[in-house]
Amino acid sequence: MQIADILTCGVMYISPEISERNMILRQSMQKWLVWSNCQTEGLARSISMLCCDIEVDRAWVHEPAKSQEELAAYDAVVIHHDHTHLTAGLRKVIVAPGIQFCAYHPDSGYFTYIEDGAIKMVQGPLLGYASIIGVAAYRSGRSVKQAAELFNRDTYERAGYLCLWDTEKESLGRAFGKAGLNLGDYLPTWSRTDPFMYSINHPKIECLYDIASGILKREGYSPTKGNYLPLDGLSNGPTFPVYPEIASYYHVKGSLLFKAQLALEYMTLEHYLAGLFETLRQAPADSLAPAPLFKARFEAVCDAISK
Repeated sequence: MQIADILTCGVMYISPEISERNMILRQSMQKWLVWSNCQTEGLARSISMLCCDIEVDRAWVHEPAKSQEELAAYDAVVIHHDHTHLTAGLRKVIVAPGIQFCAYHPDSGYFTYIEDGAIKMVQGPLLGYASIIGVAAYRSGRSVKQAAELFNRDTYERAGYLCLWDTEKESLGRAFGKAGLNLGDYLPTWSRTDPFMYSINHPKIECLYDIASGILKREGYSPTKGNYLPLDGLSNGPTFPVYPEIASYYHVKGSLLFKAQLALEYMTLEHYLAGLFETLRQAPADSLAPAPLFKARFEAVCDAISK
């Protein structure tokens, strides 16, 4: 092939022969849809990188659902274990474990309030993630400075923040089991040096890459692993710190620095709490409540800071 076949006036040129060959290759490829939550992009990129025989599309469960006709066009739909009810009647469904793990970030939770008859999620400096201690302190009438003083080992111990690893591991293990994978094949490596989560449901790309590899092996493919990982899009999302006392418990590095989505700088604890309090002041106090998953932990925190 001549250079002229490749470059024309500094612009990449693809000859008709190459275009036709690429079209034939695409037609022979399997076409999968990864249909999930915020972990969609990382899982889809990982599958694409690990197996060049599969063309991967993406869809998000919180967006308008694809029609049955659209879904039926895929050779397989990859979906998290807790969304399989959306895939009834499809010819092939591949279950992937959705990763939620709160042990590193037990203080992170979702809160809602009612406005004009509609349930809305509290959207603070870290979007939907809110400090449970911060909300409890606000509800108790404390100032930002007084709230910041609650971030200590005594509070964490009283609230049960230091004893979540085993229950979170069991819960995640069940999710992996529903997907036909064994968490024990992954967790020791993921947790060996650094936290493998940016927040309670935003895993690092290494996790999604390993899951993609496991799924492909289970489906009879031979993943091709190179020296690089896919782009880690969730690293640009809101990031909760692993509080120092919790980090020392798990032998990882901790801090009290928060990061907003797409931010290039960190927020101190006081800066974060000031933003959270400002958000909470805009929510009707009588309807402010934790999402069901975080109700027990919120109550434990309220009890802990009242003593």
